[in-house]
Amino acid sequence: MSGADELQQILRPSETIVWQGRPVPGFILSPNSIFQALFGLLITVFAAFMMSPAPASGSVSWLICAPLFVFGLLCIGAGTVWVPFMHKRTWYTLTNTRAIIAADIPFRGRSLKFYSISDQCTPKLKKRAISSVYFATEARRTDEGRYTIPIGFENIPDAPQVYTLMRTIQSKAQAKGTTA
Repeated sequence: MSGADELQQILRPSETIVWQGRPVPGFILSPNSIFQALFGLLITVFAAFMMSPAPASGSVSWLICAPLFVFGLLCIGAGTVWVPFMHKRTWYTLTNTRAIIAADIPFRGRSLKFYSISDQCTPKLKKRAISSVYFATEARRTDEGRYTIPIGFENIPDAPQVYTLMRTIQSKAQAKGTTA
């Protein structure tokens, strides 16, 4: 069974697919990825500098700096490799009522998330070299408090057209709401 057949099985009876796409593959430079990679590089260089004289001097400071070195490498990887890796395993679908984001990430498994495109939805077009359309937010919780992240179709080549489609769907939902 193909992915399109599986998707047809989960759509509502009156729901039709308006657009499907995927993020543009490859590394995309963003302020967040630059900051994360530079932060990781700084920590990695600092830890390497602190570890270098330790074996010759018989010091065990390398035991303390080794986790910092690994953490720095992980930050560099997260900023440069992880996001493109996730985008390679993500699929987007826009129907006449919902936005659907499907992903198949190793160690996380398959996920399918649905977001209603109603008159309360506020799509936003974020223009870059490769643009994105955001249409929802998700709250995340940490020990320090809560924060929100934008949810949308990221790094798609036809973002302006998708944004226009969403606004059309939204206006139709609004017209339905006023006549009902």
